[in-house]
Amino acid sequence: MLWLVYSLLTAVLQSVRDVLGKAKTKVLDEYVLAWSMSFVTAVLFFPLFFFIEIPSLDLSFWFSILVSGTINIVAFLLYTKALKHDDLSLSMPMLCFTPALLLITSPFLVGEFPSLLGIGGVLLIVLGTYIMKMTEKGFFSPFKALLRQKGPRYMLLVAVLFSISANVDKIGLQHSSLWFWIISVEIFIALGLTIVMMVKSSQKPRLRDIKHILPLGLVEAGTVFFHMSALGITFVAYLIAIKRTSALLSTLWGHFFFKEKEFKERITGALFMVLGVTLIAFSG
Repeated sequence: MLWLVYSLLTAVLQSVRDVLGKAKTKVLDEYVLAWSMSFVTAVLFFPLFFFIEIPSLDLSFWFSILVSGTINIVAFLLYTKALKHDDLSLSMPMLCFTPALLLITSPFLVGEFPSLLGIGGVLLIVLGTYIMKMTEKGFFSPFKALLRQKGPRYMLLVAVLFSISANVDKIGLQHSSLWFWIISVEIFIALGLTIVMMVKSSQKPRLRDIKHILPLGLVEAGTVFFHMSALGITFVAYLIAIKRTSALLSTLWGHFFFKEKEFKERITGALFMVLGVTLIAFSG
């Protein structure tokens, strides 16, 4: 069950990254924020290129790098925009849709098929998401609010993108090696976000910003390592399902650190989500 340990560590680190990212939106714009996570990760991992064996690379590897790297660049930008626009406890649970979407995308992309227990987990995730949005009046108001509020909408798009890129990451791993894939894809993402930041951001990073950038990057590097390590030894949907338990932790952090309101309704929904992702994780 080593994959479960890696997945849980990924969830913990991601929730910490979410809290740090939310806090840093006060001093960094979304472009610098997205860049800082990828840049520090790439810099930390790059020296390992000189100590690992270079695998034989085929067309599938290069295609995976292009697809996963591009998707993650867009996802990173949407992610940081979501952090900037709405409460952490409201935006982050939208990522719990990723396991549900993986039940559709994984069979087509990597040949991993869901079980009935997994489908039950998906229904619990949907229920949890609905409960989280029940703070507004009216039966259909949660769906309307999802369209009105930028943060949850951005994060839902991130969930869709991750349901594709997670599968492509697994293909990339299968056609290279753990460390070679991590280093390659992180460099691609960092270069892409550097270009975007230079073009779009009016707030270029300065040396004194390292106190904001470095902690966020270190946590992101740990998240990437454990994510990829688990991905190599378990089903994509199982990893992402366990990883999404970070929604519960993010809800807790949002309440205690940022004094976000409507905690009772959101934590109840988060608990349903955790139960749902647990069922998916242990299905089959």
